[in-house]
Amino acid sequence: MTTILITGCNGFIGKSFAKRARARKWRIVGVDVRRDDATGCCDDYRAVDLAAPDTLAALCTLSPPDLILHAGGVSGLMVETDNPARIGAVNIDGTMAIFELARRCKPRRTVICSSIMAYGPDRAPSALRVETECPEPISVYGASKAAAEALMHAFRGQYGIDAVALRFGHVYGAGRTTQCFISDMLEAVRAQRQCHVPQARGSLRQYVYIEDVCRAIDLAMAAEAPRSRVFNVTAGEIHTLEQVATEVRRQVGGLDVDFDESVDLPNYRIGQLSLARARAELGYEPQLSLAAGIQDFWREGFAR
Repeated sequence: MTTILITGCNGFIGKSFAKRARARKWRIVGVDVRRDDATGCCDDYRAVDLAAPDTLAALCTLSPPDLILHAGGVSGLMVETDNPARIGAVNIDGTMAIFELARRCKPRRTVICSSIMAYGPDRAPSALRVETECPEPISVYGASKAAAEALMHAFRGQYGIDAVALRFGHVYGAGRTTQCFISDMLEAVRAQRQCHVPQARGSLRQYVYIEDVCRAIDLAMAAEAPRSRVFNVTAGEIHTLEQVATEVRRQVGGLDVDFDESVDLPNYRIGQLSLARARAELGYEPQLSLAAGIQDFWREGFAR
C-alpha cells in the first residue's frame, strides 16, 4: 500500500488531493497546523506547525512515506501580510524540515507546491514566462516560494532527493477559504447583490481550477525521471478581472460588480506562463478552461 504524507492537509490543495488519495486506498499521513483532521481522510494525523523548532522531530515520528505532497504553508499574498518573518519561518524553514525528512526517509518523490508569485512583474505585457528564467519576486511570499524551490534543487543535487516543484497559477474551486474573486463573484450572484472587487478591472489573473491542479500533482508524482524539476501549471489562459467578471455573467447569469481602479498591484503583472515543459515532460494538459471551471465551481459550491 502506498503511504503519502500530505502537509497542509486541511488546506485547499492538500484536502482536495487527500480525497483523491483516499479514493485510491492510499494510506494518508496528514499534518496541518490545525488541531483536528478536517479532511476525514487521514489514517494518521498530527497537528504540526511547520515554523516550530521541533517540526523535524515531530515529522520523524511518522511512518516513512512513499510519497510527499508538501502543500502546507502560508498561501498567497493576502495571508500574513504584516508578518513577513512568519512567512519565512513557515515556507522556508518548514520546507527545510520536509526535505530533511526526505533525506532521511528517501521517498520515491516529493512534490512541492510553488506559485506564479515566484516570478516578478514583466516589463513587457506580452512576455511568455518560462521556468528557466531566474525568479525575481517582489513579495516576501513570492520570495519564500523561490527559496523553497532553491532548497529542492540543493537537496536533489547534494543528497539525491527526487523532487518536483509545481508553480501554480491562481487556484480556485470549491473548498478555497482565502481570498478568491471568482468565489466572491459567484457568491454575489447567488445572493443577488453587488460584488466589490478591491482591485483594478485590468489586473491580470491566470486561474487554474482545483481539478487540474490535482491532476498535475498526480502526473508529477508518476513521471519517470523527468528532465526538469520545475513546472508551470495553469489553465493556459490569461484574463483581466473584468474579463473574468464577463465570463461569470456568461456562465451563471447576472453579476453586478464594481472595481477599485486605485489598486493595481504590480505583483499580478505577470506574462502568460508557458505550459510547454509541463506538456512535454509530464503529459499535463489543462482540462478545464475558465468557462468550464466556473460552471463546475457554481454547481459544486453555489447552486445547491
